Amino acid sequence: MSPSGEEFRGSGTLEGRIAEVQRGVEGFGFDPIFIPDGEKRTVAELGNGWKSKNSHRARAARALLEALREAR
Repeated sequence: MSPSGEEFRGSGTLEGRIAEVQRGVEGFGFDPIFIPDGEKRTVAELGNGWKSKNSHRARAARALLEALREAR
């Protein structure tokens, strides 16, 4: 919330499917079994570098940053 009381939000999603077996060593939680749309590898195989740019959290952070920029 801003000093003036205005609330800003950002949201992000990552679509994909569940792998039949766990693969990969990077990440945590669902990363070894989640294959994002357009990919053949799990998030754990794609690595933390990919995840920091493409995860639902990264997308939400970009959306929040855009909302803050538009509020200027």
